[in-house]
Amino acid sequence: MIKSKFRSIWPLCLILLLAACGGEQKNEPWQSSGTERKQNFSSGETTITLSDVDPDTPTDRMHKIRPLANFIAAGLGWDSSRVKVRIARSVEEISVLLEDGRVDIFVDSSYPNLLARRASNSEVILEALVNGERRYQAFILASSTGGMKILEDLIDHKIALQERYSTSGYLLPAAFLVEQKLPLTFMPVQDTRPPKGTIGFFFSGDEENTIAMIRNRKVAAGAVSSTDYEHLPNALKQEFVILAKTRHIPRKMATMRNGFDPELKLKIINILLSITDEDRRKMVSESGWNWEFITLDKESHAGMLAIDKMIDQISHLTSH
Repeated sequence: MIKSKFRSIWPLCLILLLAACGGEQKNEPWQSSGTERKQNFSSGETTITLSDVDPDTPTDRMHKIRPLANFIAAGLGWDSSRVKVRIARSVEEISVLLEDGRVDIFVDSSYPNLLARRASNSEVILEALVNGERRYQAFILASSTGGMKILEDLIDHKIALQERYSTSGYLLPAAFLVEQKLPLTFMPVQDTRPPKGTIGFFFSGDEENTIAMIRNRKVAAGAVSSTDYEHLPNALKQEFVILAKTRHIPRKMATMRNGFDPELKLKIINILLSITDEDRRKMVSESGWNWEFITLDKESHAGMLAIDKMIDQISHLTSH
């Protein structure tokens, strides 16, 4: 995302069936429930602001994060109003909010988290699982009837990636292709042809659009997360050939701003690690999101090093 958030099988299939209709979803205007990090109540109590990034449906994202904010407040013995939720519109914005202290905790996919860490000097404090899944990878798919058999067949053709800050829909496949010494060219305008001898890529917007474009032969290939692919019906999977599978990396992370109170930081980490199955069921019933956090280990740090390397590998692709 920024990032790839998961939907149920039925909405994905429905969108694929209706892709040709060209319907356009209307999103609610951006808004935030948080303003300043140290908002002063009449009692002079300090507040905490929890954040995520969503440029398209921030109100929905705020609703999904609210139960986690309430859980943190309860664990601290605070009124729920003291833990705010603020939704940023971009990685650039969340980086500024972390740097100047208007956001304290940022929970999102690994790629935007590490981009924000670079810009704001924030600290990754925990990994977060998505529906019990700690790691994932990206698949580069082509139509089974499109004549694409190997990655080199994509040269002089277009591929669909998801969006600029998607971990599985951009970072993983783009870095993988760069590692394979294949020439990638960013195409801001979808209907143009890539320069000869290169693979042109553009952003489809989401994984459903990517899948639909491959099926309709509007692109030679596209990238989706392994989780999204596994959720496709078997009959639909038969329409694709997997040209490549990328390495596995951490799904999600929690980051804390630089300069946060050390004692309070430790309390919050322990609160997040204390979430039980019963707590998760309650939060799922309230928002549909399953929050589970684990401590950082050698695997976490190896994954972060790999992501940092990939960020450097693709930094030139969309810089002009």
